[in-house]
Amino acid sequence: MSRQALYVGIGNYDAPAHPDLEPAVRAARQLAELLARNHDGSPWWPDPQGPVLLTTRNGGRVTEPQLLAAFDRLLVSSKHDHLLFYFAGHGRPVQRRGRGLDLLLTSSDDGWTGDQANRGEPKGLWAADLFKRIRDAEPASATVILDCCHAGLAARAWRPGAKDTGIVLMAAAEADQAALSASAESVPQFTRFLLEGLNSGASDIQGRVTAMSLYAYAAGVMVAQSHGHVPVFKGEVQSLVTLRKTQPVLSQLDLERLALPVTVDGEEVPPGFDREDQVIQARPEWETEFAEHTPPPLSRPRGLKYEDKTDAQKLMDYYNRLRRAGLAETTDQNDDLYWTVIASIDEPGRHGVRLTPLGRYYFELSRAGRIGRADD
Repeated sequence: MSRQALYVGIGNYDAPAHPDLEPAVRAARQLAELLARNHDGSPWWPDPQGPVLLTTRNGGRVTEPQLLAAFDRLLVSSKHDHLLFYFAGHGRPVQRRGRGLDLLLTSSDDGWTGDQANRGEPKGLWAADLFKRIRDAEPASATVILDCCHAGLAARAWRPGAKDTGIVLMAAAEADQAALSASAESVPQFTRFLLEGLNSGASDIQGRVTAMSLYAYAAGVMVAQSHGHVPVFKGEVQSLVTLRKTQPVLSQLDLERLALPVTVDGEEVPPGFDREDQVIQARPEWETEFAEHTPPPLSRPRGLKYEDKTDAQKLMDYYNRLRRAGLAETTDQNDDLYWTVIASIDEPGRHGVRLTPLGRYYFELSRAGRIGRADD
């Protein structure tokens, strides 16, 4: 299943009431470049040279016909595929005759005068039309990201249909709020946090970033800053579409090994656990190459290379990786498995490592041979 995207960044406007927004142009370009490839360089969303619609510093504009034509091409090419639409620029609420209040994603030729009594000829893409046309196009999923003032109004303009279509909206501000601005050298703050999340901040242990995890990251940062801004999320989520893959916390082999043996460098490595409720008893040889020793101190030799470690030491490293990823924990709640090993010397059989609830979930996936299969 392929992916189709359109990134719009409008910084130049004809109407003096619309100040120029060079950060919007930069935001669209940076997001397109980041989403084009995963962390490992593999292609993901389309090459950013194609589906990016930007104004230019020398007066280049994006007019309403250009914006609507680009959106048409996106819908035609994305039937039954994953669709992504990003807009950065000016957004304004407008009372549409017979249709109520709607959000207008303005194009360069929007005629707003700045006069609340006479807002000028509206030009751009209406949020209500955007969602209706996406629904009619029947993509496999649709991710809509709006970084503009009053972006949350799009959630009100969204009219749910008879069936779910996998549409997700992430909006930079609530309906009555201006979006958080940025300096001329930066990108709008909402997009800045999206870029951070897509770089790794919002990824799960397998390195996958979804719309839900990305929103949670951005919203958490914005709430922590106490600006009174909370981005808006609305969705008809059928499945968790991966927006980007970052560096995973655990390797594929580490996850597969939870319940099944794996082959590494031609040698079979046994599973980490035989059952999900098992407690693996800590052993002194996990921490040192000597099975018998007199504590303290007990420490791994400095500069010990992986190939020089014993199988027991490699096993401890594995359980430590699981612990750091939140899949395993020590029975005595030690912050490091080293201290659990130390405690096991005086109290053999009473200290060890076990799976957390999240670890038990991945244990079941490992046992069923389904690690990674949910990835699109």
